[in-house]
Amino acid sequence: MKTILDIIKEYMNKSKRDDFTFDEIFEQVEKELSGEWAKSINKDFDDILIDKKGETYKLLTIDGGFVRNEDGTFKLKNYN
Repeated sequence: MKTILDIIKEYMNKSKRDDFTFDEIFEQVEKELSGEWAKSINKDFDDILIDKKGETYKLLTIDGGFVRNEDGTFKLKNYN
């Protein structure tokens, strides 16, 4: 199974854009992992989404492979 970071990096690399809103990024993560989230945790799905949004944002800000732009969007650190 792909990790959240794997999904984000793949999405950004395939898109060939230089900036992404958090909502765009999380939408892609949710699309790929929501089925697994629903199966693995006995929680209300809305609560799972809140937790996973927080986890995704934390990963984007501490990973070191991403840059948060002044306008709040994110880009890959090595994007040319």
